[in-house]
Amino acid sequence: TVLDAESSAPIPGARIHALQNERNVISDLSLPDPVPPTDRDGRTLIRGLLSRDVVELRVHADGYEQGYGQDLEVSATAAEVRLARIKSVRWRLKDGEAPPPREGSECRLQTDAWGLAGRAIDVRARVEGGFLVADRVPAGIYRFLAVAEDGSLAVLSVDRREPEAHEAAFMRPRALTVALKKPDGAPWQGLDVVLSRFSLGDTELPMLWSRCRRTDEDGLACFRGLPPGRFEVDL
Repeated sequence: TVLDAESSAPIPGARIHALQNERNVISDLSLPDPVPPTDRDGRTLIRGLLSRDVVELRVHADGYEQGYGQDLEVSATAAEVRLARIKSVRWRLKDGEAPPPREGSECRLQTDAWGLAGRAIDVRARVEGGFLVADRVPAGIYRFLAVAEDGSLAVLSVDRREPEAHEAAFMRPRALTVALKKPDGAPWQGLDVVLSRFSLGDTELPMLWSRCRRTDEDGLACFRGLPPGRFEVDL
């Protein structure tokens, strides 16, 4: 049964992905039929489970956070998952190194692919009345990189306890070139270079903008569209 976390109302049309949890190793569960969406009472039935299976459920419904039902023994006859509604977040635009995006324009909000249960995050925000407004910010995501239409960037924080304290100041994008040479001084071609950490002031954001480039024939790996800050380079 899938319910609204606040009202306890049933959520029809929720989609459920059943996974197998075997000694903390998560894998797809082989079922004879797909799990049907929940009915008007928020219920569905998962068929074809084996008695030895330990099941983890991942539940999706429009307008809600992803929900989980973890480590469910098949011997149990029922499970209940409650989903929290996705809420909007606003950032007050303030003067920065680059001018704020124009009224009515859109920004793309980026975060690492591991920010929410391994799912890539795709969030858009719009400029409205001096604010950057995002309507679908999943819980568990606390940092974004906002990319405006002109390429300018802003590091955004999400604090649901103080929703009016958010601010956004945009910066011009930077480029970084890493040059690798062999011990004899020759360019080192074909090595993967990874930017794995980013720090802005005293704030360290591990893996938030992890990017990989391969060195060219001149031993160079070029990264563009980066926010100003300190990066850690891994080979």
